[in-house]
Amino acid sequence: MCKVIFDVAHVEKGDLLFACLRLHDEVVANFNLNQSNGEPLHSKTKWRRLEVDWAKANVDADVSGNQCMVAVGGVIRSDTGDWIFGFIGRIGVCTVLMIELWAVYDALLHTWWLGLRKIIIELDNATMVDIIHGKSRALVDCALVASIGELMRRPWKVRMQRIHPEDNGATHQLAVSMRGHPLGDCVFYSPPI
Repeated sequence: MCKVIFDVAHVEKGDLLFACLRLHDEVVANFNLNQSNGEPLHSKTKWRRLEVDWAKANVDADVSGNQCMVAVGGVIRSDTGDWIFGFIGRIGVCTVLMIELWAVYDALLHTWWLGLRKIIIELDNATMVDIIHGKSRALVDCALVASIGELMRRPWKVRMQRIHPEDNGATHQLAVSMRGHPLGDCVFYSPPI
């Protein structure tokens, strides 16, 4: 991969940034695979009622085909599965790992602002779960990882777990809906139609 990135016969100037970003994600993901603790993937299921007073946030990210822009999406639901809040945001150019971190950060921040104090964050990226739980040294010096850690240390209960990508369909569609929109955020206090 490195030879292709730096060989001017293979890469145009505009593609160099995106090739480097992809390489960064591959290196971090491979590092994490070597450090993985084998934490199980939660099985594919339909919505299950949560414990009373708990909420669940599903987050996902979308990288458009040409990787010019990335977007995040999240849905926060009550213990009975009712919609509480949704958000989408178009962030710009960054790595897949960074956009997934932004999705988690946004979900934690919105949940805190909504006054919810028991939250389960579900995402379909095992690398992110390990990074956030401190089980991976990847991105250990990242300011966004530190900010997520600070949010998680507030006086509340936060669980983070990985789910199957198929179980994150609605959230992924929210993120995809930002394709073609300008940079910025949008929130939903009721499900978008």
